[in-house]
Amino acid sequence: VSGNHRDAWVYGAVDPNSGTAAMLEAVDGIGALLRQGWRPKRTLIYCSWDAEEEGLIGSTEWVEQQAQTLDHAVAYFNTDVGVSGPNFTAAAVPSLKQFVRDVTQAVPSPLGGNVYQEWRLNKAAANEHRASNAPPQPGEEVRVSDLGSGSDFTPFLQHAGVPSTDVGSDGPYGVYHSTFDDFAWFTMSADPHFAYLQEMARVLGLEAQ
Repeated sequence: VSGNHRDAWVYGAVDPNSGTAAMLEAVDGIGALLRQGWRPKRTLIYCSWDAEEEGLIGSTEWVEQQAQTLDHAVAYFNTDVGVSGPNFTAAAVPSLKQFVRDVTQAVPSPLGGNVYQEWRLNKAAANEHRASNAPPQPGEEVRVSDLGSGSDFTPFLQHAGVPSTDVGSDGPYGVYHSTFDDFAWFTMSADPHFAYLQEMARVLGLEAQ
């Protein structure tokens, strides 16, 4: 099961619309694979939750209604704050932490190499509004935080016991839950592609242009 909420405090360009955009792109990709004849080994469910900001109402009600079916669920993947900058971050239950690391090694990065390599280079970055207090494990190259609460993975993990993750692309996000979390701020400050262009311009001495 994969999901994200669609309600926001104000405009919600980052939270939750960037996560919804990422989820819809995933759905489009799955659709393309299905048209090519691919079939998943298990049922895939994509969910758009309402009333998350009102107390996780939509996802909690669905989990309560589907409790018996969820006895067979393998995992829940949450997107929520999908993109607030260029640095990949993740939180998960212990049984899914290595899985997250393995997947990022198979996903190309726009900067070259794969997402895992960039994640390792930027491992000092942290999700500033849902950071984990758990200490890093000895020898781990990248840190997958422990899940707390505050998003739609909560009913899956804490009510139904479904292993869960929360992933995103992180950066300085000082406009969280404010009226400034709009499309203009997102394109100028959060969009990784714009950040890469800014960095390239700085290196080439083209800031004024």
